[in-house]
Amino acid sequence: MSPEEKIESAEVKCYSGSRYGERPCSFRWREREYEVKEILHTWYSVAANVPGRRRRHFRLRTEEGTIVELSYDEDDDLWLIQKMNDCSIAVGSNED
Repeated sequence: MSPEEKIESAEVKCYSGSRYGERPCSFRWREREYEVKEILHTWYSVAANVPGRRRRHFRLRTEEGTIVELSYDEDDDLWLIQKMNDCSIAVGSNED
């Protein structure tokens, strides 16, 4: 993470069918609610230094047209967000 990126908490509301966090529906960041208009791409990653540690990633477009990348760390129950062309923030609480 570069020095200009900030870590902040936010609330993520998501669809949870067979497991928690299948796809984000909205998130609250800096006292503002963002609705997810479209999920553009999803993928998984596994940490190289911690076997079995998985993270689900979602590249999405908000209703305002902003492209955002959210990821969910399944082990820490932690959402991470990178607001493209802006800054990165860690997203903490799960409101579902």
